[in-house]
Amino acid sequence: MSEQTSLIEAVLHYWLDKGNRKLYKKNTRNNSLQLVVAKEDRIKILKACHDDIGHRGRYTTEELL
Repeated sequence: MSEQTSLIEAVLHYWLDKGNRKLYKKNTRNNSLQLVVAKEDRIKILKACHDDIGHRGRYTTEELL
């Protein structure tokens, strides 16, 4: 498989919502869309979710996301 073909196949799993300017990745397991979050925002989001649900732990926080 060529590098170009690999790139095209990878790109087909992403979708850009031009209205709200957000990038989504298609989850191939259940066909849902997952918001792509910038690396610098990931810890802030995890901390906010953890704090908002009452410090219930890692598993509960990950399930929420």
